[in-house]
Amino acid sequence: MSKPIDLHKRKPLTTLQRAKLYDAHDGKCWICGLPIAVGDKWRDEHKRPLALGGTNSMDNRAPVHIACARGKDAEDLPAIAKAKRTRAKHVGAKREPVKRIVSRGFQKSAKPEKEARIRAKHLAFLEKRRIGP
Repeated sequence: MSKPIDLHKRKPLTTLQRAKLYDAHDGKCWICGLPIAVGDKWRDEHKRPLALGGTNSMDNRAPVHIACARGKDAEDLPAIAKAKRTRAKHVGAKREPVKRIVSRGFQKSAKPEKEARIRAKHLAFLEKRRIGP
């Protein structure tokens, strides 16, 4: 039986670790490559997401602009969701969809006014045919 990906809990970096990470990447955003100016908001991003088998090691982390991180998150979330669905299906944890009971439905009933109108038109048509020239 396959073993699940070793999912690590997210560990926040200390101030010293954040400074080392910033210096290790020369103060540049890992995604866009532009410099992160002093005072700009940035976060440490996992290059490979934890949910897809990434680790908390410094080799798997890089500084990124907040806006760049949002874009990466938008790309990562569908891949993470698919990995979870695939894993659930693989181990048999996914339930089969519940089948709906199909009935023959209700009998259609005609509206009395409409029936009477149709019958009257039919009788009028028949009367015209009999009385005609």
